[in-house]
Amino acid sequence: MNSKRSVLLPDLLATLLPPELLRLTPRLAVTGITSDSREVVPGTLFVAIQGSSGDGHEHVQSAIASGAVAVICERDLAPDVILNTPYWKIQDTRLALGLLSSEFEGHPTRKLKLVGITGTSGKTTTTYLCEAILNAAGEKVGVIGTVNFRFGSKIYPSTHTTPGAPELQRLLLEMVEDGCTAVVMEVSSHALKQHRVAGCAFDAVAFTNLSREHLDFHPDMEDYFCSKELLFTEVLEQSRRAGKDPAAIVNVDDSWGMRLAGSQRARS
Repeated sequence: MNSKRSVLLPDLLATLLPPELLRLTPRLAVTGITSDSREVVPGTLFVAIQGSSGDGHEHVQSAIASGAVAVICERDLAPDVILNTPYWKIQDTRLALGLLSSEFEGHPTRKLKLVGITGTSGKTTTTYLCEAILNAAGEKVGVIGTVNFRFGSKIYPSTHTTPGAPELQRLLLEMVEDGCTAVVMEVSSHALKQHRVAGCAFDAVAFTNLSREHLDFHPDMEDYFCSKELLFTEVLEQSRRAGKDPAAIVNVDDSWGMRLAGSQRARS
C-alpha cells in the first residue's frame, strides 16, 4: 500500500457518485485503495469485487476489522457486517477500482505519453520497438509488460502482463516521479475485460493480431475479440475525455484486425 498519499473521501469519489450522495460523504482521509482484504490497513478504501474464484463481499467484515475507512460494493451489506463504516453500492466495482486508483494517484498517465499494445502475439516485440524509437527521440521511457516492468535503473519482475489497477497506477506514478516522459504498455484482454486500465489516458494504441488463446478465460473468440476492442472504444473515449487526442493503429493483414479497422471507420 502507498502510505505517502492521502486523499479526502469526497474528492476521491467525486467522479463516481452523484452530487446528492457526494454531499453526504464524510470528509475522511483515504491513504490507500485495494480489492484484497489482506492488504487493508487503517485508512484504506476497500473495493469488493466478485471474481471467478472468490467474492470480495465475503471479506468486507475482515476489511473493516483491519481498518477500512469505507467500502465500495455491488450489493447491499447487512448492518452487522458494515457496522458504522460508510459504503456505496454501484454497478461495476472493477471499473470503479480502476477509476479510483487513477484518481488517488493523481492521474499519472495525464503527465506521460502513453502507448498501449494489444493482440495475441507480438505485444512484447512491439513494446521493445516502441521503446527504442522513443528513446531515440529523446524520451525517458518506462515499459510495462510480460517480461518485466522497467524504467531508468529499476527493473521489477512482472506480476501480470498488465498489473491490477492499484498496482498499475502506483507503478505509473513511480515512473513519473523518476522522470519518465513516456510509457509503453502491453494491454492484455484480461486487463481490458477487468477494467485494469480504466482511468489511463492513452496517446496511441495498437492491435497486432488475434488467434486462438486464453479460451480458458474467454468463453469464445467473439468474447476475446470484444475484450481487445475495448482498448479502441471505451478506453480511447476515456483518453479523449482526459484531454488527449489518441491515435489508433491496427494490423489489417489480420482478419480480426480488418474487422476492428472497419468498426473504427464506422465510428469516425
